[in-house]
Amino acid sequence: MRACRLHITGASGTGTTCLGQAIADQWSVPHADADFWEPSTPPYTTKHPEAERISLMRQIFLPRPSWVLSGAVMGWGDELRPYFDALAYQALPLARATQIHGLAEGIETRLRAAKAAGG
Repeated sequence: MRACRLHITGASGTGTTCLGQAIADQWSVPHADADFWEPSTPPYTTKHPEAERISLMRQIFLPRPSWVLSGAVMGWGDELRPYFDALAYQALPLARATQIHGLAEGIETRLRAAKAAGG
């Protein structure tokens, strides 16, 4: 396989992390998620500071000939762009987005009904 530094981005919930990990596993290359969550309880509440994210990327990730980075780097990671050999945008198909929206509306309706009933 030719060396490649792939960035996969897209809207939240579209599966960029899952896709990035799957590709990295298939290629046998490192994967990183751009969110850089710090270990916490509850999880996914605190991100590493932006300067620390860039420093970690420079030291550990960017020097490698191949890798997969998933998630959004807009704003904090603009200086990473020159390192990308390829960019993939992961979108949620309209049918699936509509299905998820309908599910969310159904849950909201049930929650409102339960609250009105004193639940």
